[in-house]
Amino acid sequence: MGVQLNAQNNTEHPYVKAVEEFNHLACYRSLRIHLRPVFIWKLLGYDKKSKAAVKTLHAFTNKVKTLY
Repeated sequence: MGVQLNAQNNTEHPYVKAVEEFNHLACYRSLRIHLRPVFIWKLLGYDKKSKAAVKTLHAFTNKVKTLY
């Protein structure tokens, strides 16, 4: 995207954390069949976590798009 994050050195960057969180949740859900129904995913609170991660990812992407 043309923006340096230094992700290997700066693992505390919000974008890096959001990518890690979303990847973790996606893998977690795909490996546990009981979490696949949407109502269970939402009931257990994973939906809020995944939406928060996606919101961070989209905010960063939109910020980059406005810069260039």
